[in-house]
Amino acid sequence: MFPFLIQPKLYAQPIWLSKEEKEAPLQVIKGFFEDYKLNELRFYLWQMVEACLTSENSQFAEPVERADLLFHYQALEKVLEAAHALAGERKTNF
Repeated sequence: MFPFLIQPKLYAQPIWLSKEEKEAPLQVIKGFFEDYKLNELRFYLWQMVEACLTSENSQFAEPVERADLLFHYQALEKVLEAAHALAGERKTNF
């Protein structure tokens, strides 16, 4: 079983952010979008989903598990778009 399910209180809070980053989370978001473009993030996110759906991983053997993965993919992509807007990186990259 995954540790985030065994210790939900620990994993229900930021664990990777430094004290400074916790005080200025927008700077973390801005830095992230300086390193990655939104179109690249969409590509990598889809690559992860595709790897999960096309592998013989028993974790995604049932249709409901695959549907759940796609639901979370869509939600995460929407969060990336919102964070992108917050970071002030609203220009389109074609």
